[in-house]
Amino acid sequence: MLVRHAEREDGQSLMDVSVDPSLSSVGRARAEKIAELLRESEISAIFTTEYRRTQETAEPLARVLKLTPVVVPASRTDTLVRKLKRWPSGTVLVVGHTDTVPQIIRSFGGPAVQIEAGEYDSLFSLDLSARHLFRIRHWSR
Repeated sequence: MLVRHAEREDGQSLMDVSVDPSLSSVGRARAEKIAELLRESEISAIFTTEYRRTQETAEPLARVLKLTPVVVPASRTDTLVRKLKRWPSGTVLVVGHTDTVPQIIRSFGGPAVQIEAGEYDSLFSLDLSARHLFRIRHWSR
């Protein structure tokens, strides 16, 4: 399962990499919705990046499932892919970004996907055995 982080606080420039904003109230509500949707998906691990917005998106589900997310730097998508390819079995959740989620999907033989800058409602389910990608629109404003 892969998802882009939820909405971050408004007014933060994407170009300012020194800024690490928290989720907005809409983003926090979306993170709770993701937890509600995935709570019975038998997720055995959660991966995030070092950015607060990915960690805060994962936090409600991690709390419910009593999991500690594994943090892999956003700049090290290759490292994350290697970890995922060695993962024993089961379902994992990756909370990433508009660029990292499509990269990971392609790394596993999935189709090219694009996540628009204002798009936060796509949940991707990649079935590795069948090489199928499902894109689920889980909730819009």
